[in-house]
Amino acid sequence: MGVMVTINKIVEAIEREKPDIVAFSGLITPSLDEMVYNSKYLQRNGYRLPILIGGATTSKIHTAIKIAPCYSGPVIHVLDASKSVVVVSNLLDPNIRDDCIQEISDEYEDLRKEFYENRTEKKFVTLQKARRQKFQIDWKTYKPFKPNNLGVHTMNADIRQLIKYIDWTYFFAVWAIRGTYPNRNYPKIFNDEKVGEEAKKLFNDAQEMLEEIINCNSIKANGVWAIFPCNSNEEDDVIIYDPSCELEKKKIGAFHTLRQQQISEAETPFVAMSDFIAPLSAGYIDYIGAFAVTAGIGLDDMIEKYTKENDHYKVVMAKAVGDRLAEAFTEYLHEKIRKEFWGYAKDENLTPEDLLK
Repeated sequence: MGVMVTINKIVEAIEREKPDIVAFSGLITPSLDEMVYNSKYLQRNGYRLPILIGGATTSKIHTAIKIAPCYSGPVIHVLDASKSVVVVSNLLDPNIRDDCIQEISDEYEDLRKEFYENRTEKKFVTLQKARRQKFQIDWKTYKPFKPNNLGVHTMNADIRQLIKYIDWTYFFAVWAIRGTYPNRNYPKIFNDEKVGEEAKKLFNDAQEMLEEIINCNSIKANGVWAIFPCNSNEEDDVIIYDPSCELEKKKIGAFHTLRQQQISEAETPFVAMSDFIAPLSAGYIDYIGAFAVTAGIGLDDMIEKYTKENDHYKVVMAKAVGDRLAEAFTEYLHEKIRKEFWGYAKDENLTPEDLLK
């Protein structure tokens, strides 16, 4: 039925064609959630025909844990299309069908049991003990670099500025296209014998999408960044001071950080983010930075337009490109903070390519 088919259309096809088996195929990660939703929908509406699960993003463990428990009919993961012939043959053979379904059901039950047992085997120490064994820093030898700017600031970014900061490796992961070593990452993925040609096509389509975004001013990238004077306390908090009167240590808020408590074989310290901020006992003020960005202002309008045009390929492409632009914005803004806004690395000479390594 093609891609991006809604459950309503799937049910219409089931009622019209009266199939013996339904198959869901997932090529991108959001498909996994869609499969769970579809299975629940079929369950609520009384369907019990077998469901086959396949596609690049799927797995037997995900099928067993997330999908099968939502549906009382048979749910079977098929590794690839070539294996579906055997599975379908077994399901359609009345002499072995029930045994086949029971065998798979037992296997999935074992997978679920093993999965949840592994989750419960993790050992933890008390929070008090974890705090006693925190990550230690010699604060007597540390001198904070006073930022060039304090307080909260907003900024806009030109999409053209962000393109060179894009890490395209994860763009291909969205489409479940993964090269083999040593061609796993961009741009070496173009040399991969199996996926190189398709990766290049997707990349070219993404460049056209970027050109359209720039020419039509379809998407805007906005951000907010802040640098605050601060100190940490004994409860794993980072106390934030008013930047307009930092020496007075006027508290205006706090970041509540979490401390690791899980025991590791390496016997490493139990770390919290607050460990890396000078404590109140140090006798001086430290600083902390934070930022949030979006490259999605206008993206909803693009998606709505492509949806109305029934161009679902461009819907996914727009989302994938928007995601890459947002992450590129984080790299761009972080560099600006290091070199200019805070200034502790003003002589840094890294290229965007260096930052993406």
